[in-house]
Amino acid sequence: MPFWLAPILETVCSGHHLTNWLVAKRGGRVAYGADALDAEIGKLELMKDEMLKEMNSRLKDLKRLKSNAGND
Repeated sequence: MPFWLAPILETVCSGHHLTNWLVAKRGGRVAYGADALDAEIGKLELMKDEMLKEMNSRLKDLKRLKSNAGND
């Protein structure tokens, strides 16, 4: 079977066995449906938390610099 037909075969068979096997051989992981959406939501929430932490740190530094500039 030509490998380009693999997605069609999986669609017809309503399965992901070939994709899962290939991904496992390459050392990866794959998520489908709600699991994929949950993974993306988790990734975005982590990014948001990291950005908020960075923003708060920068705000604190700027406020400290402003207060020191007012004392000059």
